[in-house]
Formats: sequence, structure tokens, C-alpha cells
Amino acid sequence: MTSANCPTCGGPIEFQIGSSFLVVCPHCKSAIARTDRELKDLGKVAAIVDTESPLSVGLTGKYFGKSFRLTGRAQLRHALGGVWDEWYAAFDDGRWGWLAEAMGRFFMTFESPLKDAPKYEELKIGEPTPHVPAGLITSEIGEAYYSSAEGEIPFPLIPGEKSIYADLSGPNALFATLDYSDSFPIFYAGREVTLDELSVNTGAAERKAEKRVAITNLACPNCGGALELRAPDETERVGCPYCGSLLDASQGKLSILQALKGKLQKPLIPLGSKAEFEGVTQTVIGFFVRSCVVDGQKYYWKEYLLYNAQKGFRWLVHSDNHWTIVKSVPTAEIKRDGRDMFYQGAKFKRFQDAPATMELVLGECYWKVTIGETVTTADFIAPPQMLSSEQMSYADGKGGEITWSLGEYVPRDVIQTKFKLPALPAPSVTGACQPNPHKGYFKTWWKLAAATFLATIILSILKPDSTAFTKDVRFEPLAAQPALVIPTTETQTSGAESTGQVFLSEPFELVRGKIIKVKVDTVLDNSWLDLEADLINEAEGEAIPFDIGVEYYHGVEDGESWSEGDQKATKYLSAPSSGKYILRLEGHWEKQTQPIFFNVEISQTALDPILVFLVFGWITLIPIVMGILSLMFEGSRWGESMYGSSSS
Repeated sequence: MTSANCPTCGGPIEFQIGSSFLVVCPHCKSAIARTDRELKDLGKVAAIVDTESPLSVGLTGKYFGKSFRLTGRAQLRHALGGVWDEWYAAFDDGRWGWLAEAMGRFFMTFESPLKDAPKYEELKIGEPTPHVPAGLITSEIGEAYYSSAEGEIPFPLIPGEKSIYADLSGPNALFATLDYSDSFPIFYAGREVTLDELSVNTGAAERKAEKRVAITNLACPNCGGALELRAPDETERVGCPYCGSLLDASQGKLSILQALKGKLQKPLIPLGSKAEFEGVTQTVIGFFVRSCVVDGQKYYWKEYLLYNAQKGFRWLVHSDNHWTIVKSVPTAEIKRDGRDMFYQGAKFKRFQDAPATMELVLGECYWKVTIGETVTTADFIAPPQMLSSEQMSYADGKGGEITWSLGEYVPRDVIQTKFKLPALPAPSVTGACQPNPHKGYFKTWWKLAAATFLATIILSILKPDSTAFTKDVRFEPLAAQPALVIPTTETQTSGAESTGQVFLSEPFELVRGKIIKVKVDTVLDNSWLDLEADLINEAEGEAIPFDIGVEYYHGVEDGESWSEGDQKATKYLSAPSSGKYILRLEGHWEKQTQPIFFNVEISQTALDPILVFLVFGWITLIPIVMGILSLMFEGSRWGESMYGSSSS
């Protein structure tokens, strides 16, 4: 440890780390650098902006088993106005780590040698970065200014100095930064981390247990309306909810930037409303109206900015009365597949892309938004999710950034319940990432079909057919009728007249609740047999009439064999009441001058084949109907797309 006096105010200062280059005097806020000969004042830093960070100077932790201590931090102000913290971690092994904190996310990086650094002009937003490890995508190119600092810092930080940088994003939470502030770019490589991964020793710092409850109260300089800032340390712009004026909040007081032209649109969810998402309470701090032009027609949608000190910012998008909760995702985890995109193994189909223009701002915004600003957007869908990109070029032409976000569809009634709202308007068109309500029925269909099939098998095993009566029957020619065969006067015409004969069975037992199966088996050859039958209840005299016929023909025509019909026939009858029954058969056949032989069998079964057929028919019909409805739903969805078809 090296102790000295501040060359500016004379107050005591300490360099606790031997390799640190600069310390901020705690008394006069001067940035004091140590050189070979003396201490040098590099200028005064501004007061630290309270970003409600859970970190503080002196905090200890571990990164992949290596212990570190936070010795200082710098605050950088983005060209668009946002502020982020850069913490400096001194490791026990002598290394320095840079722990960047922005919007609730943390990135640990280390200076890494780079043989051939890419030139600033070579970088392209959203494209792979040349001359760096494969897989790193350039996600932002920009400028920032060192505004304030505290503690010990390992480089000569000059207050107000410009930092020119490019942020790179890679798979599996990889992260890197190229610093172009000096003549040769410096490469910092690492990854996104969480505080749990850093094994933060919370006892070493005074951490805030919860988000600050106090709200800064200001008045609109245009209309005098009272304004409540719910994230004052993050807010760069404020849209007055009374007059619609866009106000600048970056200088500690509000000043008018733009006055509203046209009618003020009120949000459906009031500013300040709270609801739980991702297990934490989110507060609505901003409301935005945006538009795009497709085929000459202007379309509008609304966006609500949600804020939580631990989770950072989220967006709730309201379009065509559909709702989507949106969070940012790493650029490098998005993979292109022709015109579509892949994210976490899911394919997202391109749905829409167009420049989006800001029409209205109410409440707070964390960047220097302006009415009329335009970004290039593209939407890709894999319902119920939507993957979206926004690419912005900075107004001064010096850089830009691309951001990707993942949206999840939220039903309208869920939004009503979470925010305790009255009935929200119902959608009139299919939403871009609205879940298809007809796809889920296929799982139900498979279960129903499997259950029906299994029940059929089980019943056929447990309750096989039981034979009640079987008999070989012979009908004699007209010239020689046996005593048991009673001639009739009825005839059937089929080229020649045929006289019917009657057969009466002995009584047999049938039981209640089982389907009757009548089977006729013949030796017909190029002939037909028709049987008019009755099942007569011996006790009650009631009859169950039915017909059953058999025909079988075959031959050779033009050298090819052919056949039609069958020598067997089966008939199913409804379940009878229990009792003794007599079978009466009246037969008519084609070759009346010849006898005819056949076997008749009556059995009972627990399964009704017609019923089984109907059940399976309905089950089969379900996926057909659901498929048609699903296709109609998708057609309606893609009818709203500028591409018009999910397959194009």
C-alpha cells in the first residue's frame, strides 16, 4: 500500500494495489495518476450517478476459482445518453479484470493479445468480426465518454475522454470489446456472468436490499403537469403524459425537446402500473407508439416499457390487440438459415420487416429517443415466440448497433388479470405469434385412438364370441322336398323363377346385452342365395326380422381370371332380451333345380363392429377436421405477413 497526499486538495489518498495507475481522491474527486516522478492531477470527475448497482468498491468474489477484489469503477455515458458502470477487479494472481454492468447484466473481460486487430472501418453491425476468435458477432459500434469514477483504476482515466469501442457477442455467453481509443485497438475477451457465478461476498459491501422507493417529483416545463420518475438514474427522455411534450432529462433538469403534434393517445395500461413477470414485480415506466408502412399503408402498434432494478428492462408489445412480453437475447446466439433464423434450436420463419418510426413517447425512456426516429426491424416467428431485430445507425453517423429480442405471446385475459384492468379489446385478426389452438388436439387424438384400440383388444380377449346355434342346412330342388322343408308360394325372379323354402330351427338360448352375429357359409359357384329370416322369441312370440344374402361369380375373360362376391356373409343384429329363440329361414336361390347347401351359425359378441367402425371413423375424422382448421388458422396468420405464406 502506498500512501500520499492529493496534489490538488492535500487530502490523504492511498494506492492499495501495486499495479493500479490512478486513484480518485475521495475528498476533492480529482483523478490522481502516479508517474515515475510525481502524482499528477488528470482533472476532476463528476459525481457518481446512483445506478442502484449491487456492486461497490471493496467487494470480493471469485471467477473460475480465482479470487478478486473490486478496487474502483468508472462510469461511461453513451452517445445516446445511457450510463453504465465499469468495475475494475484486481485478482490475487496479479491480473486485472474489467467487470462491465449495464441494465442488470454483467460482463467479465480481460485484456487479450490480438495479433492482427480488425480496422474500425472493417466492422459491420450484425456480421462476424474479422481477425478475432470465430463466432464473435459485432453487435454495437459506438462512442462513450468517461463521466465519473471512484477508487483505484489500472489505466490513466481522463474525465471527459472519449472511448471508441465495438462490442462483440458470441455463443454460450461469450463477450468481447475492441477499444479503438488508442492508436492500436485493445482486445478484451470474456463472457457474460451472473453475481451468483462470481460468488460475490455480499458482506463486503453495503448492498441495497431493494429498489429505492422514493420517486423524483418534477413538473413539465411545457404544461406544468406533475411528473413522477420511477427510474430517474436510468432516464434520458421523458414524455409528458399530459401534453405529450418530449423532454430531455440528461442534465438533471427537464427541458423541452419536442412538442406533440396531434391528439394525445392514452395508454391502456396506466404509467406506474405494476405486474409480476419472471417472478419479479415490473413497473410500467414508459409508453410508446410506433408505426411502419407496408404496401403504402401505415400500421401502428404500442409498446410499454417495464422496469425492475434486478431484471432491468422488459417490453410489453400491444399489436392488433395481441400482447407479447419481450426481453433481449445475445446477438451471437442467432443463426441465419437463408431468410429465416435459428435460436436455441428452434427455427423462426421470417414474417415481416420494415423501418419502424417512433410516433409518441409518454413516460420514461433510457435512451435519447426522438419523435420520428427510425430503426430497421425484422420479425421472425415460431409461435408462441417471436424473434425480432432492431438495427439503429447513430445520428452522427459514428457507429450503430443491432439488438435482438425474444417475445412470448401472452393471452389478453392474463394481461387483464396481472394489471387488474377492465376488459381489454379483443383481437380481430390472427396474431403473428399467436399459438395455433388446433394443433394441440393431435395429442388428444392419439391418446383417444390408442385408448379405443386398446379397449377393443381387451374386450375381444375378455369377451370372445359365444356360439348359440349352428346348423348345416340343405334346401332340396322343387321336385323333391323333404318333410321338414315347407314349400311356399313366394318366388324371386332373376332371369328365371325360383320358389322359396323354409327352415325352422330347434330352440336355442340368447342372452341380454350381447350383439347377435349371424354367419352364413356356402359352397356357391356362379350363383346366389337370399335368405329372409326371423329370430322368434319362443315365450313372447316377437320376431327380429332380417335379410342376409350370398352371391359368388367367377370366370375367365380375355385370358384373365375374374371373380366377384363371396361365398360367406355376416349380419349383425341388436342385442336381444334373454330367452329361447327359434330361427326361421326362407330361402331363394338362383339354380332352383339343384339342391343348395349352407351352414348357418348364430353367436353373440360384446363388440358391435358397426359401433367400432363408427367410433374409429369419428376418431379418424378428428385429425382431418383439426388439420383443416389448423391450415385455415395458419392461412389467416400468414395473410397478415408481408411474405403471405409460411412456406415461401
